[in-house]
Amino acid sequence: MSEGRVHPALTAGARPAESVAVYSADARPRLWENLKNVVAHRELLFAIAERDLRVRYKQTFLGAVWAVLPAVLMMVVFNIFLGRFGRSLSEGFPYPVFAYSGLIFWNYFASVISAATGSITGSYSIITKVAFPREILPWTRILSSGVDLLVSLSLFGVLLLVYRVDVSWTAVLAVPILAIQVILMAALALTVAALNAHYRDVQYVVPLVLQAWMFMGPVVYSTQHISGSLRWLYGILNPMALVIDAYRQVILKGQVPDPRVMLGLFAGAAALFVVCYTLFKRADRFVADVV
Repeated sequence: MSEGRVHPALTAGARPAESVAVYSADARPRLWENLKNVVAHRELLFAIAERDLRVRYKQTFLGAVWAVLPAVLMMVVFNIFLGRFGRSLSEGFPYPVFAYSGLIFWNYFASVISAATGSITGSYSIITKVAFPREILPWTRILSSGVDLLVSLSLFGVLLLVYRVDVSWTAVLAVPILAIQVILMAALALTVAALNAHYRDVQYVVPLVLQAWMFMGPVVYSTQHISGSLRWLYGILNPMALVIDAYRQVILKGQVPDPRVMLGLFAGAAALFVVCYTLFKRADRFVADVV
């Protein structure tokens, strides 16, 4: 199925862009051309993300409360079992604040990757009938889960006020850190979605890997006693480890992260994105045959 043909609207309110790149079945457009094609279908991207949000909280008693409840419950549990060690695990900050500052960004990451895993296999009826950039399917999870992140951040602000934790201007640097996280999630979302389309075992492996990653990274504890060289090992074993450390630096500590570390994070995330996107587009030609 040629991906570049203009498609009819898949959802109400979504209409094809006026200019969409058209490629032959054997053509391999460059990464930039693929991204332009996604931008041309942006209304479809937003429409599917909105649909995911509506379906997620439809007929639920608590509604949007579910956006913050998992992180809050995990914070309470870790506070009961780890809070007894005092502030040695939280670098002097109140443990609930310290733990929640890592959990909200980790849960965003984990929810995107988990939902993206089955995004292609769960869209069989669309994939086999309509031509559109299939990377839209896993990427919509970044938008829909991003709404949950905004709700969680509002509660985080309340925690900062309750525990009287001062926040400096460096908190605005969380925005470029979030951009790095989004690039990383976009890359990994494509990977797990494509792999799960070919090997259904992936949907069972991903939750196990995410659970292991949470404890292998500084989500609920501090890495201040870990040497700099080992922190890079953390970054390799868990790509979110350095990202969470950077969040805490700018939000809780009021520090500007080392520019070399941030450039390294960006370069690594960007390189991973290029590789994963390229492999995804190659595998994409056979997705309709194996889903």
